Amino acid sequence: MIDNEGRLIEDLDLKISRWNKKQAILSNAIAEFVKETEVPFLSQLDSIINKLSREREIIRECLRLHNKIVEKENLVTELESKIKRLESELEKLKVSESYKDKVFKFLDREYQAYMLRLKYDDPHETFISKDTHIPYYRGSSVYEHESGGLLLCMQISYLAAILNSKKKGYAVGHPGILMLDSLSKYLGTIKKEKRSEGEEEALDKNLINDPEVYEELYKILIELCDEHQIIIVENTPPDLVDSYTRYTFLSDQRGLVNEDVNEYKEDN
Repeated sequence: MIDNEGRLIEDLDLKISRWNKKQAILSNAIAEFVKETEVPFLSQLDSIINKLSREREIIRECLRLHNKIVEKENLVTELESKIKRLESELEKLKVSESYKDKVFKFLDREYQAYMLRLKYDDPHETFISKDTHIPYYRGSSVYEHESGGLLLCMQISYLAAILNSKKKGYAVGHPGILMLDSLSKYLGTIKKEKRSEGEEEALDKNLINDPEVYEELYKILIELCDEHQIIIVENTPPDLVDSYTRYTFLSDQRGLVNEDVNEYKEDN
């Protein structure tokens, strides 16, 4: 038993010796590790972290700029395609100067002829502008004249010239429809020939200032009706358009609309 206990003690001493050596090695390693992880090393690690954070922000900004550039490049491509389409459409709309001169010569001739019929017989500086497409009389545009009668005659002559140009094939896109209201507004009023006895004494003051011009306006519009649709709203139209009247609106006790007059029917 004593020998066995002795051998056991020797084994334990050997293990203790080995553990002591291992402890010494680990203690030395811990000592070295503590030396490597002093404050200067932690400061360096913090600097590396900050550097990586800045680089990450730079990368994010670069990605944002890259996406923005891609977006703008796509927009440029889209706009270039739109420009090509608009240039193609513009090319189709371009009119040669010779054709444009031909059209405006026709318009000027028609405009001057209608103005002459309406007693404005001065052809000097009476034309339709090629640049603004508005009518002129004696060098002044329709926006510069103050006479209501002259303005009305310029406007009717201008519109009539355009409608005639359609007939000649110069205004293909024009619908050929003209709607006018109160032609007598700037020329005075005119009473119908069929009037009651009470209207006789008021005839003089109710007559139009220039009945010849007023009737000539309607003659022009009647001529245009052969090729176009003309719709006119007028309080006191002249007798020469009685056969063209389709609707009459009333304000007396019979009501707004006289059905006997307005129910126009074609003869079978």
